[in-house]
Amino acid sequence: MWIIWSLGFLFSLTLMIEVNRHFKAGGISVNFLRSVLAAGMLLPLLPFMHWPSMAENPWFYIVGVAEGLFSVYAMTITLNLAAQQQSRTAAMQGPLMTIIMFVVWAVINPASLTILVQKPLQGIGVAIALIMAISAVQLVRRNDYGWKLFLTIIPIAAGFALINLGFRLVTPAEAVFPAALALTFLQF
Repeated sequence: MWIIWSLGFLFSLTLMIEVNRHFKAGGISVNFLRSVLAAGMLLPLLPFMHWPSMAENPWFYIVGVAEGLFSVYAMTITLNLAAQQQSRTAAMQGPLMTIIMFVVWAVINPASLTILVQKPLQGIGVAIALIMAISAVQLVRRNDYGWKLFLTIIPIAAGFALINLGFRLVTPAEAVFPAALALTFLQF
């Protein structure tokens, strides 16, 4: 489930960046449009969303609001960078998020690394994905221009990685999909 959610997040992020690279609109305007469209698409799913009580899971709402605030800030910067500096923004952000999420999750949940050893096929898949992500970052930032963008993108990619991990940590196991929908709706 979480791999589908993360891939959807990366795909939609890359799509927005590429669309704004082409149209070169202001980051705030595109971000507002993104939020309105996303909330509108999620509105029909409202009856299927799981909203835990504040007493049951206050972190659900704290993380949701923090994710929303960070998302506005980071997406505005990302979309402005995309309009100015072509597609390098998307090419760097996705692989950096992948690397950061893997490292942070390995620190938070070291048992997950044991699973990769116990299931060699999954371990090989993760190793290949990490090698590809590291290679992509190296290929994109080959010049000074790329290095400057790389330094700008690191905190944004780290923040988005933490958003995905925050989703994972506060979503109740008994209602993963309905709670993830609610968190996504809350974010917009």
